[in-house]
Amino acid sequence: MKKGLYTGLILSVTLAGSAFAAAPVISNIPDVIIGDAEDNIGTDNNFFVFTNAFNFDNFVSDLDTPKSSLQWSFDEGDDNVAPNTRWFEINGKQAVHLGTSEIASSGNTGHNPPAPANELRSVSQFASFRDIVFSPSGSGPFPAPTEPDKSDHAAGKVVTFYVSDGTNVASKSILVATRDNQYDALSGGSQFTQVYDDPLTGTSTSGWFLEAGIPSGAVTGDHDSVNGAIRVHILSDATRYRVQQWYTTAPVLPYGAIGSNNWVRGKFYVYATGMVPNQANVIPAVRLRLMQRFVIANTLEVWTHTPGIPALEPYGAELRPNGDPNNPSVYRVDFDPPEVPQNVSNPSTEGVQLSFSGFTNAAPDNGYVALTEVVLGTYPAVMGTLAKTYAGNGIVAAAEDPTEAFSLYYPAGSVPGYQPATDTVTKPTVTLGSTGVTLDSTSSAFGVDGSGNKRIGVVQFTVELGAYDQRVRFEEGKLYQVRYHAISSRQSNAQAQMRLYLRFGGFLYNLLYEVGGARALSGAQARALAWQHLPGVGNQNPDKETPGENGCWYTLLLSSPLNGEIRPDVSGSIATKMPNLTSLPGPGQNVASPRRDLKIGFGLIDTNSSGSDQNDEGMLYTVDQIQVYVADEPEP
Repeated sequence: MKKGLYTGLILSVTLAGSAFAAAPVISNIPDVIIGDAEDNIGTDNNFFVFTNAFNFDNFVSDLDTPKSSLQWSFDEGDDNVAPNTRWFEINGKQAVHLGTSEIASSGNTGHNPPAPANELRSVSQFASFRDIVFSPSGSGPFPAPTEPDKSDHAAGKVVTFYVSDGTNVASKSILVATRDNQYDALSGGSQFTQVYDDPLTGTSTSGWFLEAGIPSGAVTGDHDSVNGAIRVHILSDATRYRVQQWYTTAPVLPYGAIGSNNWVRGKFYVYATGMVPNQANVIPAVRLRLMQRFVIANTLEVWTHTPGIPALEPYGAELRPNGDPNNPSVYRVDFDPPEVPQNVSNPSTEGVQLSFSGFTNAAPDNGYVALTEVVLGTYPAVMGTLAKTYAGNGIVAAAEDPTEAFSLYYPAGSVPGYQPATDTVTKPTVTLGSTGVTLDSTSSAFGVDGSGNKRIGVVQFTVELGAYDQRVRFEEGKLYQVRYHAISSRQSNAQAQMRLYLRFGGFLYNLLYEVGGARALSGAQARALAWQHLPGVGNQNPDKETPGENGCWYTLLLSSPLNGEIRPDVSGSIATKMPNLTSLPGPGQNVASPRRDLKIGFGLIDTNSSGSDQNDEGMLYTVDQIQVYVADEPEP
């Protein structure tokens, strides 16, 4: 199972004063399917347009020319039914050359550089495709495709993209097809590249730090040199929650090895042993985290059970870590490090750290959870097919998952592991309106008082997903990308912790994306990351809807939990490995299936910080748009 230590880093090279300009290099652009199903609302409009199919900048590099200065164009190949017929416009522009013969005789003529009438990226850094045979202009509705053109377009034709820096040109061919009553889609094009591998062998835990457990005496951690793993051991306890965490003390993947056009994937190899009794419903939960300085983090929580809901246990048993150290379960955690100045200006010292934890608030939970290997790498940030959008007053609270707004009160001197009561009277506010949903905890009720008592405000708002047959539901081999647009009038350096989350299986498989709080840590670097990425006045994330706005887009990435590598102990298909989960109603079925739905939510925690200026924090932000994309996994 161990893959051997690979610690090579991607090197950046700067060519200064070279006499020769470096040529652009195009990587593996995905094939494109233009569908109309997402636009057939109530009627078949036959609107064959794929907007923002992919980002040009994600598939090109050039050592001495900014990506924004590169010029893109395309040629369009032959078709079988009607030769010399143009099928496509991309960003509203046509191909330079049409047909194999003209392309062969012309070479790079007309592409280096292309004329403004054919240049694509000046319109948008995203490529938008339109089938001008089936959807000539306007918004339709258009006549239904007929044979033989329907089958010809469904088979597709070759489109060749060219990119020029004004001196050199590179090209890459893909297949573009138009398919009636299908969704827009991409296939291939995104490939995982391994950059870091820690097999955790030997007798050392070099690079890893074990925090003090909470509470002491009920949790411990050690290194298992026989199996090559760092472990967490949790004892049963009827009154206290228990947490034990390992984490890397410095970035193991520098931001310079990631860049602005890639996402990060961590593959965590986990096993569980030593439970009494030896059954899934007493295994402690695991937290697997990719993070930056403890202020920006993407955390996967995997539970085998939810206390008080025994009906979930058959599903949790299919998500449990395997019990064999030599055949561990593999869980994937994906992360989009923000392109804020603190990262961009410090590519070698900022980057992704790792964390592995065991935790529980269930009294009988006990045993070991262990991490025996972790692999980190990158893959191009390819947006998938837009499957769902929620905006403005269309963001409403889910009827089946009522909004939770409450506070937790900790009397001075509360012992570690103390489980406070929930107060639903003193709580943050949740306001729904035409511009979205606003969460507010800026009253003076939250924080620590002069006597050392502390009150923490909490909100968990889960979005109503709509009609059953229109919901995004988990499938094998898919990557789910959920983008939240959040803004605020509050200073970003005074915000508390923002939490965005995705769920599967009724609280069994949870992704938590957390930013802040602004005063959580005292270090200048940590505060810069929080202040530049939190919504509000001072936000410096360039991924904005409107230039200069006090907020940005936040991207959450969740690899499908219907993955056979979570159940390596069972051979066969995913239906054999996870029969309970895969038998739940899937995409397109007009029946309730809450355990298979992609649950979407957001919230706040005010204040989890503990420094002397913790009371300066308060959370105020509005989510006004949410977009859900579905893509193919970047690896088998």
